[in-house]
Parts: sequence; C-alpha cells; structure tokens
Amino acid sequence: MKGEKKEEEFVKVCPKCSSLDLKADLTMAFLGETSTLTCNGCGYTNTFFPEVEVGKVKDFMKR
Repeated sequence: MKGEKKEEEFVKVCPKCSSLDLKADLTMAFLGETSTLTCNGCGYTNTFFPEVEVGKVKDFMKR
C-alpha cells in the first residue's frame, strides 16, 4: 500500500572481521543467561554483536 513504511531488516555483524557468519551458543539460555555468539570467520566470542541494517552492511564493512 502507498504510504506504508517498509521495516528494515537487521543482521548481526562481527565487530572484528565484519563477517555475517555467526553461531549462537544456547547452552545457558535455558537458565535465563544471555546467549553467547561466536564468529565463524575469526573466532571472536561475545554476548553482544552490533546489528546493522541489511542495506548498510557494506558501509559497515568498510570501517
């Protein structure tokens, strides 16, 4: 419909190597703990990875 705003889609990006290939470790999620993410590209592990709009991923990778 006209005038309807399209929602942007977001993806998590590795802050070290800009890879989108991430894997979640949900072993402690059932206890209410935050899930840990690991980058399959460089091995970086953390509970927080920045989320970037799909259309702006290439700009993020340039930084």
